[in-house]
Amino acid sequence: TTQISTLDSADVAALTSAAVVGLSSAQVAALSSSAFNGFTTAGLDALTSSAVVGITTAQISTLDTADIQALGTDIANMSSAAMSALTSTQLGAFTTAQAAALDSADVAALSSSGFDGFAAADLDALLSGAIAGMTAAHVDTLSTADIVALGTDIANMNTAAMASLDSVQVAALTTAQIAALDSADIAALTSDAVSGLTSAQVAALTTSAFAALNTADLAALTSAAVVGITTAQIGTLDTADIVA
Repeated sequence: TTQISTLDSADVAALTSAAVVGLSSAQVAALSSSAFNGFTTAGLDALTSSAVVGITTAQISTLDTADIQALGTDIANMSSAAMSALTSTQLGAFTTAQAAALDSADVAALSSSGFDGFAAADLDALLSGAIAGMTAAHVDTLSTADIVALGTDIANMNTAAMASLDSVQVAALTTAQIAALDSADIAALTSDAVSGLTSAQVAALTTSAFAALNTADLAALTSAAVVGITTAQIGTLDTADIVA
């Protein structure tokens, strides 16, 4: 690694793809950010998945959008520190295949400003397991179109993320998304968020999910939303619920 650290950008640019394949994560980490910036897109593409682990936060700042895409799905092997350094522009350059390669730890490591760069297609590509890594700060960046793009996998958000949804975001949920929510998801919603439900959305709730609405939530339902309550849901209401 001592020898590696002496290389400059011209030296790195001169490396063939065959040579780059031989680099280890420790060797990549030993490169200065200016030397790392010498990598061509072909060079970045040649880095092995294990070598990508060595990419540092300082090196991340040298990557342009073409570089990001050149790393391919191996980008998911970056450390949490490196992942957190990605900007919204860099994340906006992700291909859907790269987004699909991320796991929950990768997503959790992303800054909220970086996460905001994801295109709707990338959000749609996130796997259900990855969505579990979303934070409340991530949710705060989501537009209504983004909410829809997450599809029914939105039900895999953790409790803190679910609790950060607001009434406008909830109102944007499709009935298929609503139907995918379980009682824990519904219990996590704030009463303000519940106030965004429409009658069609209320009707789409499973009886067990509907039963998770507390009295404050039921009181928050608009008169228009109450129209959607089904006979099966009525059976879950106790006297306090009725009064609410």
